[in-house]
Amino acid sequence: MGRRMSFVEESGDAGAAAGGSHAGSLMRSRSNLDCDVCIIGGSLAGLLLALKLALRGRDVVVLEPDALSPRAGQPAAPIGNMLLRPGLGLSADQLCTRADRARARTLYDLSDTAFRSAVRLMDVLHVPQTGSGLLFVPGPRGKVDLLDEAAARDELGLSELTRLGRSAVSERLGTEAYAGALFDPEVMQFAAGKVPGALAKAARAAGVRILDHTTVFSADLDGIRKYLETPAHRVRADHVAFCADTGLEAIAPWLAQAVGREYRVTGALLPTFAGPPASEPVIEGGARGVRFIWSGTQLEFCAPTASHVRGTRAAGGVLRRNARRVYPALRRAKVAQPQGVSVARALHGLPLIGSVRPGVWHAVALGEEPMVCASLAADLISSAVTDRDDRIAAFAAFGLAPWHGAAGRFAHFVQYWAGRWTDAAERREARVEEGDPLPPGHAKSPAQSGR
Repeated sequence: MGRRMSFVEESGDAGAAAGGSHAGSLMRSRSNLDCDVCIIGGSLAGLLLALKLALRGRDVVVLEPDALSPRAGQPAAPIGNMLLRPGLGLSADQLCTRADRARARTLYDLSDTAFRSAVRLMDVLHVPQTGSGLLFVPGPRGKVDLLDEAAARDELGLSELTRLGRSAVSERLGTEAYAGALFDPEVMQFAAGKVPGALAKAARAAGVRILDHTTVFSADLDGIRKYLETPAHRVRADHVAFCADTGLEAIAPWLAQAVGREYRVTGALLPTFAGPPASEPVIEGGARGVRFIWSGTQLEFCAPTASHVRGTRAAGGVLRRNARRVYPALRRAKVAQPQGVSVARALHGLPLIGSVRPGVWHAVALGEEPMVCASLAADLISSAVTDRDDRIAAFAAFGLAPWHGAAGRFAHFVQYWAGRWTDAAERREARVEEGDPLPPGHAKSPAQSGR
């Protein structure tokens, strides 16, 4: 067809559509597909929502524009693992900067319930657990980051985390780059690659119809019944849920403009020395902190970038530059499977979960730790659909702030580099205050001594 039209336009005058009789032929060839809930996107949130609704007796159709990928929903880091923890993928301090105390505690409690639900789901789906625990290490501000995190947890009434000093961190991680750490024993890791396939299988067994390679090219969402047009079907549903981060411009521009991108490089560095004893993922504080985890003799690493890094050689170079700040001996290490990746994000940094009008829901931009956020979205939306539960209103205050297209992306690029320069200055100041005169990348560490 020459232009995209709503269902109302097409049904009103099929002969006037671009292509004339050919368009009318296409209209007549489409079959009607009725359901209670239509979910756009076979993401973790989409599949889990479909499963929950089907188990509650709803007739559900999932429209996935591509084939369901075994990597769908796999976080950028730690590579090959899926982190499950409360907090929407944020530290307590980050959560407190995005909301007042009461709302931040409400969001944390909702995510804690979703975390426990996700853990039970992993058990039901027989997804193997690969580890537990997490080390939160300071960012550019040194020990101040640890003090702020401890204070934020206290403000929210959360349990105190175990504090580790420089020597304990050095022994555990094989580096003296960090002045201390907080250890969270509650975090769990699971094999990410097995989750999408297991969820899809469970959803189909519950009666969900999953249509791969099905693109929605127009939508009428204004009435009690919603209409979605695909090349093969005219879908009619009481509820529509958008659970895809891409392909929304034509059918949900109000949602598409609220989904931006942040960029990362990931890969596994192969050191010539034996790795330290730590097996927990490590998350660095600050707005541009790195993430890494030792997996046997290799270091799986993820670092933020200002823009998308293309090519394995460029990605490997960025990884080495970031990793040598923590482990100087890795400045010339080989890198396995380096790649640039993107993570869908909202401007406020929280997942976009909510409803813009009755019967129209969304669960997108779930971040680097999508499983718990997907569990939360599925619980809130399914309860709202079946029980008129209003807990989803906890996210209403954050809204759908637009990224403003290319101008917004450029502003984010500038903000990133301004932040990097600020980080460097804060690191120098923190080293002076903590009595450590050596710059990052020159700290003596067990790794340097051939450990």
